[in-house]
Amino acid sequence: MTVISKLSTLVLVLGLFSLGSFSCGEEKGLRITSVTPDTGPTSGRTLVTIGGSGFQKAKSVGVTIYFNKKKAEFLRFEGDDKMLIRSPAGVLGETVDINIIFGDSREHTFKNAFKYVDLKGGFGINDLAPNK
Repeated sequence: MTVISKLSTLVLVLGLFSLGSFSCGEEKGLRITSVTPDTGPTSGRTLVTIGGSGFQKAKSVGVTIYFNKKKAEFLRFEGDDKMLIRSPAGVLGETVDINIIFGDSREHTFKNAFKYVDLKGGFGINDLAPNK
């Protein structure tokens, strides 16, 4: 095998590898990296910040967010890397996926992103631990 053939093979393999990374939920530059806080009361209305990238384009096309199948209240974008929402009501102890659907068909599901807890008795040490 010549040096050029080896380089061509390497470029092809690297190209296929990088294409594969888009199938991990980073469609068209969309990436979700954080949900803060990741717990809230069953009554809902928790102010939640979703961090990531690729949000800027969504300002013009809109966004819908679900906690499992319950629609969250979208509040606003804060640049390309943050959006603020309010959680819907949920079931005590339930850990839900957050599904973000942009009006231009971009979509991302953040698995096990938020857990509903009982805050009436105050926070416990287990409520502070990440649930991911």
